[in-house]
Amino acid sequence: FIEDAAIRLVRAAQGNRIALENELDKVICYAGEKKKITLNMVEETVSFDPEDVIFKLVDSISRQEPDRALNYLRELLLRENKPQAVAGKLLSILLRQYKLLLQAFELSELKIHMSQLKSLPEEVSQKLPAEASIVSMAWKSKELFSTARKIGKQGLVRAFDLIIECDLANKGGEEGSEDTVTNLQLLVLKLCKT
Repeated sequence: FIEDAAIRLVRAAQGNRIALENELDKVICYAGEKKKITLNMVEETVSFDPEDVIFKLVDSISRQEPDRALNYLRELLLRENKPQAVAGKLLSILLRQYKLLLQAFELSELKIHMSQLKSLPEEVSQKLPAEASIVSMAWKSKELFSTARKIGKQGLVRAFDLIIECDLANKGGEEGSEDTVTNLQLLVLKLCKT
């Protein structure tokens, strides 16, 4: 074991010896014949608390990794027996993520580099939202700017439309399935293609 992998494994078990044994069995099977178990191997196999899972899901969607995103969605739904609750929280976090990405895109269009987030010109700073401002996420700016460029303006606008369509479908309006889980799965797949 590499030390950070062992620490992450113990943290995932949350002090429960049986959970630790189960997580250890999974990572050993995943590692196979490899001599060392890395943090990445642990991250790929261990169960996370729902908060970790939802953020990993959103990051996977942003990086357009549909298989990984669907796996995180499945894990999230296994932990919460109310799909509507999952949908509400996920759509809210996705909306926040795409607002951050849109800000990153707009700032890059203004030729503002991610390293300038903490010292933006006053006229630019005033145009940013008070809540969910990219300035508060400066530590994640490299990923946000890179992802925003990759998705592009049309993809970002399309993402907002898809999130709204899913929300309306879940509430019985618009087109979509009556099944919230199906709507979320379709949303994940569509967002991964934007």
